[in-house]
Amino acid sequence: MTLAREHDAAWITVGRVGQSRVRTLLFGSTPSSLIQLSPIPVLVVP
Repeated sequence: MTLAREHDAAWITVGRVGQSRVRTLLFGSTPSSLIQLSPIPVLVVP
């Protein structure tokens, strides 16, 4: 998010896949965290 702010980004694009199901269940996913914390829109792609 820091990089997005520094570059005055209109949105953040992030991929949906990349973690195991167990890790996602234990820690949550990166896209979910970004959606909750980001002050700008987040686009999640498969």
